[in-house]
Amino acid sequence: MNIVFLAAGRSSRIYQKIKKPKCLILIKKKTLIEKLILNCEKAKIKKISIITGFKSNLIKQKLKKIKKINYYYNSQFNKKDMMHSFYLALKNIDDDILISYSDILYNHEILKNIKKHKKNEILLPINKNWLNVWKKRNKNILNDGESLEIDNKNYLREIGLKIIKNKIPKYQYMGIIFIPKNLKKNLIKIYKIESKKNSKMHITKFLNLLIKKNFSIKCIKSNSEWYEFDDYEDFENYKNDN
Repeated sequence: MNIVFLAAGRSSRIYQKIKKPKCLILIKKKTLIEKLILNCEKAKIKKISIITGFKSNLIKQKLKKIKKINYYYNSQFNKKDMMHSFYLALKNIDDDILISYSDILYNHEILKNIKKHKKNEILLPINKNWLNVWKKRNKNILNDGESLEIDNKNYLREIGLKIIKNKIPKYQYMGIIFIPKNLKKNLIKIYKIESKKNSKMHITKFLNLLIKKNFSIKCIKSNSEWYEFDDYEDFENYKNDN
């Protein structure tokens, strides 16, 4: 299994404050990306890749002492959304792939739980504690959260739509997705077709599309530590709470 961190974006909501990609935010003397790589070591995941784009040299410079990382460059980071980095991972890595955002902080137990499951279908950790996280982040769930529904066997039924006020979801997407090697070709084919209609497709919209095409996406409920750094307020709120 190869874990792939998506770190190509411009970090536009926070860049003016930090002047670097979000994955280089310092949390207790370590950058986010260093903490995420440490998670891999704890979970015994040895194959690590990073999709870079904006200010890629800064990320490589920070991680220059870690020789085992493979880098892939997203030359279209200015034109397309994160889904294009997802596609590059599928296209370039001949292995089971564990996709992870690089602007999130989470416990390595989440990775261990993924490793325990069967690897013949898409796996999606979902956050049971998300309302408390949104409270710490001081976010309005109706504006910032997304819908997420599962069936009684924990398979995904819907994701990525606007939350309705009287229908608050029990779980939330965590920015971590496992894709088995046997599904890569099909996903690449679907993305190529859909990206012609929508060049800035979000990953959750793509997952919702897969559901409609009858792909099985098994959800793994998680109560482990998780936090997202979307803007500078998230960073400040995290520091104040820790």
